[in-house]
Amino acid sequence: MAGGNRIELWGRLVNAPQLRITPGGRPVLKMIVECASEGEKLRLEVVMSGDEAREFAALASGREVHVAGSLRNVARRLRSGIDDARIEVVAREIRLATGRAIVGIRDG
Repeated sequence: MAGGNRIELWGRLVNAPQLRITPGGRPVLKMIVECASEGEKLRLEVVMSGDEAREFAALASGREVHVAGSLRNVARRLRSGIDDARIEVVAREIRLATGRAIVGIRDG
């Protein structure tokens, strides 16, 4: 049985996105998107890499976005020795409330 790993989020930015550049020169953008449904709020970390990520670095907190991508497990050991495991959204595309789209990561 073939499976798929796709997710779409509609929500708002909790804080301003953070852009960093890897030692190899690749831009990586991280942001938290809050989605609300039936009174519940869910906050997910969204990651986008590549040159398109630079275009979203200046977005303000509270901005409405639509994110399309996939889920990825992230596991690491903290300096304190504690294991940290979480799920993040790897953005393929981010759309602003205005409808402008930027295509992001392409795995393959």
